[in-house]
Amino acid sequence: MNTQTDNNRNYKYQGDNPIVTGEKGKFRCYYINHDDKAVSRVLELEQLSHPILTEAGVKAWMERDMDCYNQRYGIVYIQLTDKICYRPIRTVCDATTLDILDGQTVEGWYDGYAEDCEKNLNKMFTMIAAIPKAQMKGEYYPNKAVIDAYLAAGMINEAGQLSEHRNAIIAQREAEENRRRQESEERERKAKEKEAAEIARQIAEEEESLRTKGHITGWGVVQLCDREGINIHLRTRHNLLEVVTYFEGGAAHYRYYGKRKPNLDGCFNTLRELKNKLGIAA
Repeated sequence: MNTQTDNNRNYKYQGDNPIVTGEKGKFRCYYINHDDKAVSRVLELEQLSHPILTEAGVKAWMERDMDCYNQRYGIVYIQLTDKICYRPIRTVCDATTLDILDGQTVEGWYDGYAEDCEKNLNKMFTMIAAIPKAQMKGEYYPNKAVIDAYLAAGMINEAGQLSEHRNAIIAQREAEENRRRQESEERERKAKEKEAAEIARQIAEEEESLRTKGHITGWGVVQLCDREGINIHLRTRHNLLEVVTYFEGGAAHYRYYGKRKPNLDGCFNTLRELKNKLGIAA
């Protein structure tokens, strides 16, 4: 017996009626476009009915559309007046949600997945129902299109209040962003200081090793020459960093690349110049 098939069922929203009532109306709708600019146009919307919306006294409507992949989606608007609606953020419904809203049967769902979708749907309506009051309290970000909708509705005081809340939220976000940037810059500065201190310590160890033991790495020669202002030929610099592992007395130990022995005359000349600069007997 195929347990997976037996666990599937045809899911249908458990409410008494579809959430999309079928009633339609034309409104001047205000929303933010892809360029993050507030625009408006007249749209024919479908009314949504849900107990959460009814209890909050919020009227919501939905626009249907298709994306570039021919996938259905819906956008929820909040009714402000008899002629005006506005679109807050995060109110897009996918094709599956549309099927639930329309009261259609969705085949092949697991019981748990269906219940989760219904819970998410209720969360969405709870959020939508809370938006108008939350905007007026400054707890929810009102985009520019929302403010334009209130202005178009002649609700000047409310639009001014929303504008103040919007500016306060933007200022708070900018302050938080500045704080994070300053913290990041401070961490970067400390990391660079720590790295510079570690390099300085290593260079000091290289110099002390050269003075007391006659031992220094190729990297140490380059760093000390840079510190003392000694110019190094580009090829010699490459040999010191990539070929020579260390100098011990008058000999150089290096990595073998193929069978050809590298010419290290420039490396020895640079080392002698460095010793003279540091006052170390050759």
